[in-house]
This record gives sequence, C-alpha cells and structure tokens, in this order.
Amino acid sequence: MKEKALDISDALEKEKRGHDFLAMDKDGYIYLILQGVDRQKAKAACDRFKKKLESVLVGLTVSCSMATFPEDGETQEALMRKVTISER
Repeated sequence: MKEKALDISDALEKEKRGHDFLAMDKDGYIYLILQGVDRQKAKAACDRFKKKLESVLVGLTVSCSMATFPEDGETQEALMRKVTISER
C-alpha cells in the first residue's frame, strides 16, 4: 500500500468536494467526512470512492461503511463507533 499512497491520495483528493475532510488513521483506514449530505448522498459518495479506489488498487477489494448524523449517532464518538464496528 505504501507504494500506492500517492496515487490513492491523488485519486481521493480529485473525488472529494472542497469542504469535505479526508483522513487516514494509523492502521491505514481512510475516512471521508462529508458535510451536509443525507444518507442517500452519502451512499452514492461511498460507492463512487470505492470504485475510484478499486481502479487505483487493481486486484484488491475495497469496502466502505458509513454513518450519518443524527441517525447513527449524535456525537463524534458514536459515529466513529458505528463506522468502526461496521468495517472491522
């Protein structure tokens, strides 16, 4: 993955909107925080980013999980717990 890090970063930066946040944790999990979207738009963004990542990481399967405010939690901790439980 390290040799693809720049390609991954470039691909995701091109896909995200200017006011969205992109981060990676110490385990290599990538987080995209979308502002002002409902569950349907978040699902579409997940699908779009997954497809883009799979085009960069040929041969690897990419998974995506999401949490929306306030349906899945009203605090940062609750939302991260929802995503972490779904993903890992």
